[in-house]
Amino acid sequence: MATQSEKIQKLQDEIKSYKETLIKYGDMFNADGVIEEHEQKKLDQMQSIIQKVEKKLVALKEKAEKKSVNNSVNPDIEKGDKGVYKDVTKQKLNQIINVFTKGKGDATDVHWNDVSQGALGDCYFMAAIGAVAKANPAALKKLIKGPDSKGNYEVTMYIDGALFSSRKAKKVTITPEFLVDKNGNPIYAKAGDVEMWVMLLEKAYAILRKEEKYWDLRVSGLDDGYNKLKGGFGEEGIEVLTGKEASTLWIKNLSDEKIKSVITSALKDKRPITTGTIPGPDKGKKADKKQIAAQGLNIVLGHEYFVLAFDGSNITLQNPWNAEVVDGDGRGDITLSFANYKKYYRNICVQDK
Repeated sequence: MATQSEKIQKLQDEIKSYKETLIKYGDMFNADGVIEEHEQKKLDQMQSIIQKVEKKLVALKEKAEKKSVNNSVNPDIEKGDKGVYKDVTKQKLNQIINVFTKGKGDATDVHWNDVSQGALGDCYFMAAIGAVAKANPAALKKLIKGPDSKGNYEVTMYIDGALFSSRKAKKVTITPEFLVDKNGNPIYAKAGDVEMWVMLLEKAYAILRKEEKYWDLRVSGLDDGYNKLKGGFGEEGIEVLTGKEASTLWIKNLSDEKIKSVITSALKDKRPITTGTIPGPDKGKKADKKQIAAQGLNIVLGHEYFVLAFDGSNITLQNPWNAEVVDGDGRGDITLSFANYKKYYRNICVQDK
């Protein structure tokens, strides 16, 4: 029996084949400069078939994402505090004053270690930010301009188009007001080193996603656009941040050599790359042996990481929670053998060459 990912791939292949055939017949019918009525009817029928298959593909993707999607939330974040929106640059406590500063232990003002996911299931987007920051930090810095005379920022993202399919730059102006808890700490994306570039990217994405109808099934109690960010895959975040196409590869369908080649090539070429873990247990059910084994290695299930390093034998990944207390606790960076990586991770999202 075909898996859901195999069914999705089959439909994608069918759509591609139908479109190629449609173009072929269109060119053939129009060879003399005139398309006859019966020829146009044939083209319309083919277009109708393509639209039906596309609708089926969208429905299947929605079902797959609702069933198993990377949306783990940092458990260290205090729950129960609904928070209030405040201008974080004007707070007396935990003041965040800059859009960029130099990161801890490095000499750059946009660094992957600035990424820290909050109480929102957008690990895929946070991981994508980290991946792009590692591969090309200058690209992220170019997305943000400001502050202007009113203290606002202009953020550019490649999000315009139906189902986010056309990668046109879209700009949004946002204020430095963020949802904070009773202590003045941001509830969603956290500040890096008293800086807010990651927070600005997350807020801009939430605003731009607010009116997107395709994702209405993925909602929470939020009503400010952040609800649309809950759950997804790194591919989406990479494309939105870079304007370049990315792909999701399923590890179980790849040979060891292919997996190693994809990761090594991406790191060498400085292309963003994220990777997601196997899903956790369904609600109300106990974890199975494989899930328990993964948790024993401090791997967060149903979660997206970004790749820091790979030597062919061991892979080092960064959890976008970025809340490590001790090395190897699973809340910061984690190093795994290739065998364990292949066993407990299910997909790779990487920017195309």
